[in-house]
Amino acid sequence: MNPEKTKFAYDFSNAVASGAAQPDLGHSLFLSMPFKYPDISTQQKIAAILSAYDDLIENNQRRIALLEKMAEEIYREWFVRLRFPGHEKVKKVKGVPEGWEVRTLASIASEIKRGIKKKNLADAERYLGLEHIPRRSISIKEWATASTVESDKLLFQDRDILFGKIRPYLHKVALAHFSGACSSDTIVLRPKEKFYEGYLLFTIFSDTFIELATIASKGTKMPRADWGFLKQLELAIPDAKLLKVFQTKFELLFSQIVNLLRANEVLTASRDLLLPRLISGKLSIEHLDIRFPSGMEESACD
Repeated sequence: MNPEKTKFAYDFSNAVASGAAQPDLGHSLFLSMPFKYPDISTQQKIAAILSAYDDLIENNQRRIALLEKMAEEIYREWFVRLRFPGHEKVKKVKGVPEGWEVRTLASIASEIKRGIKKKNLADAERYLGLEHIPRRSISIKEWATASTVESDKLLFQDRDILFGKIRPYLHKVALAHFSGACSSDTIVLRPKEKFYEGYLLFTIFSDTFIELATIASKGTKMPRADWGFLKQLELAIPDAKLLKVFQTKFELLFSQIVNLLRANEVLTASRDLLLPRLISGKLSIEHLDIRFPSGMEESACD
């Protein structure tokens, strides 16, 4: 905003505020404060520009959701319904395809407990609280910075699996696409081999796993998932060859998801930087020929 106008509004509010020890700006006085705003035509142009950013972000979000669903559906088709490539030629032994092994979850995943003191966290370090891990989505779309934290945290790496252990029924399981710090109420998991990644992610993401984690959770007011119990769960683990094929397909889909997430980061940052410049008039759009979205065309013409 214009510094002179801002200073005038500040001086005006101080001048009319009543009270000695605690000056108070009443409602009626607040409404009488002068401020500058664009004319309706300029407002409509600003709204059209920002709407274009919002539409792109929303479209990318829909594409991310579709890619996630595709990856999950392949997992379910291959490893739940057992209709993996070549399944017709594979015999089953006690209900398990030949070549598969019944092993514990701990045999393919490690819990990572790399604690870090608050004082050792750089302010700009990306921080994931449980509120930033989405429900029923494997993609991390928001975060804070370590400057906002008040206690010691855990460190995670790019491509670690993050599982919010408080109230596991909230279904918070995601695959990190960057490194950073997270809440100590997050279970950080890392596959013991890269080709386990997609299989491990969607096994933990599955409704069955979430239900088991919920049933076995400890505590009443704030139930927490018990990794000591969960890691002993037995799984029918496919052979390495099939897991590598699945991982290749998952990698292609997740790389597209990451590209869209990063595109949305850029779009969001650009939109947020653009807004105050447009509102303040620092960036003039008076002579721009704006194409209004269909929903805005009529109001723009009034």
